[in-house]
Amino acid sequence: MSRTLTRWTGLLGITAFVVVPGTAALDPPPDECAHPDIRSELLERVEKDQAARRAVQAPDNSDRQRVIEAVGEIDECNTSWMKSVVERTGWPTRSAVGADGAHAAWLLVQHADRDPAFQSLCLDLMEGFGEDEVSPIDVAYLTDRVRVNHGELQVYGTQFHEVDGLLQPRPIENADQVDQRRLSVGLPTLAEYRRMMAACTGQPVADDEKPAADSGASKTGIHPCQKAKVADPCARTRPEEDTGARHPPVKSN
Repeated sequence: MSRTLTRWTGLLGITAFVVVPGTAALDPPPDECAHPDIRSELLERVEKDQAARRAVQAPDNSDRQRVIEAVGEIDECNTSWMKSVVERTGWPTRSAVGADGAHAAWLLVQHADRDPAFQSLCLDLMEGFGEDEVSPIDVAYLTDRVRVNHGELQVYGTQFHEVDGLLQPRPIENADQVDQRRLSVGLPTLAEYRRMMAACTGQPVADDEKPAADSGASKTGIHPCQKAKVADPCARTRPEEDTGARHPPVKSN
């Protein structure tokens, strides 16, 4: 199976380097998917999602707070629209909206942090499909996002935050086994991920070979993207224009 390294940029939440398994043999051409209209709107919404997040980091941004508020408004609009899609057609799978559309759907839900219950619902739906319909990496990222948003330990170590000026993974369940879990879904080891994070952000990353277990994970259920401070490391970088998830077009955390 071929793999593509890709970086996705999300504001005030997690973006990360991911390894996207090649899917050319599994995915129907975009014009042959069951819902090309939904696919088109998914891709358009992801483009706006990423454009808004890039605007936050623009050097000529004179009203950063307003731009951040605009991101929140876009997220709320996308969440409302995704709810209607899921209610009408179920989870947008690869056969329904193509690989890029399915990945775009994941990204919009990944950014639906103001509605953790909907994120949990979508995760349950995604887990009901095999790898031919949903990306295991997408499922891994959303698993961690849902857990963090509920004040629980993450599983794959995809969610980072800043502690004493250093980026490090949020507390991980059974941390000594995290690399086995990461490799099982196609993610690089946590050590490699740390190096990628440092290169991506230009920020210092905690150099722990053994990721921390529960060291005071938030019990509030409030994700950092719901706070005023930008906590997402890669939110401070420009994405390599994959529109905001890990697919359309596949580029790069």
